[in-house]
Amino acid sequence: MTTHATTDTTTTPPASGAPVPLDVYEELTRLEAARVQQLRALDDTALDAVGVAYRDSILRILEEIRTSRRRLMAGLHGVCTGCGGEVTAERLELRPWATSCTDCARRERS
Repeated sequence: MTTHATTDTTTTPPASGAPVPLDVYEELTRLEAARVQQLRALDDTALDAVGVAYRDSILRILEEIRTSRRRLMAGLHGVCTGCGGEVTAERLELRPWATSCTDCARRERS
């Protein structure tokens, strides 16, 4: 089982016994805070169909980020939830919260 780490700098976040890459932990934390801020900025009373779709998209990504943080703290960041293979560094660079490899993500969308 291969996990992704972009640097050798690690930390042990609260409630976790396993060291995790500090830069990945901080990036996921930053991304989560940004999505929460986006949600707070939305005026829920005036959402049209596009606004509702936008809010739902933010909520979906927020849940994916939170899932990725839990997997990171469990030592599973970079391990595909579908096939158990590696989520490539390129995919994680573009989408740090990715929990599936490109092939499995493509199958999920079809």
